[in-house]
Amino acid sequence: MRTQLIRARLRSSVVDSLREILPRGDYRYRHVAYFYCNHDKPETLDTSIILASILKQIVSSIPEIPGKIFEKFDQQKHLGQPSSRHSLPEIKELLLDSLNFVPLNAPVFITIDGLNECELVERSALLDILLLLVERKNPGTGGVKLAIFSRSYDDIRESLCDFYEIPIQKTDNVDDMYTFMSSRIASSRALQGVLQNQQGLHTQMITDLVNNSNGM
Repeated sequence: MRTQLIRARLRSSVVDSLREILPRGDYRYRHVAYFYCNHDKPETLDTSIILASILKQIVSSIPEIPGKIFEKFDQQKHLGQPSSRHSLPEIKELLLDSLNFVPLNAPVFITIDGLNECELVERSALLDILLLLVERKNPGTGGVKLAIFSRSYDDIRESLCDFYEIPIQKTDNVDDMYTFMSSRIASSRALQGVLQNQQGLHTQMITDLVNNSNGM
């Protein structure tokens, strides 16, 4: 739970910052798509579902819905399956096509959090398509900007070796974690009642929680 809380706040901070610096109501710039991979929810670890969500967010941010999107929907509707899932190749095709409808000079920001939660095969397929989107150069557009939040796995590092990396060590969080624990205890009447006359226990509890958290 603590790990999820830190990651959710970090992801939220990045997405909120992007939305803050991009002009509100301006379709030329507001193209921010994000996804959180959560091992407690297996459906969030499926490459097709992840990319379908990214596609939906990109399409919802552009002025015109690509014709291929309508074609695929009509095909599924004709089969009586308008809400069925598309195959990975279909989603890749639609993602690439959707970039053609992004207004001039507008970048598309894609953020994936918790990539390491996915199985090796899934994250490999996901990275292949995401990197394809980044590498694709659409004339006049701002391109795709990709941010990945993940534990340091060899396959992920190798795939993203050309990207800028910001490593976070477990010791980087110690001061913040002490501050967080102290504030949570201070805001809890029940804990305050138990610890108000036991400063040693108060300090020891925070220290044990921080030391046992392994930086997370």
